Amino acid sequence: MSKKLHIMAVGAHCGDMELVAGGVIAKYTRAGHEASIVHLTPGEKGLDCLWSK
Repeated sequence: MSKKLHIMAVGAHCGDMELVAGGVIAKYTRAGHEASIVHLTPGEKGLDCLWSK
């Protein structure tokens, strides 16, 4: 059995990592690994995200 990974994607704005690395995140989570997305700003300048309101 292979080692379980935890992928962390870090982006400046809300939506950055979803747009840039969404496919990679989906691939690894479907394979049983874990993923976290970190936004370094509150999201006021990024996409209109539901979780930033």
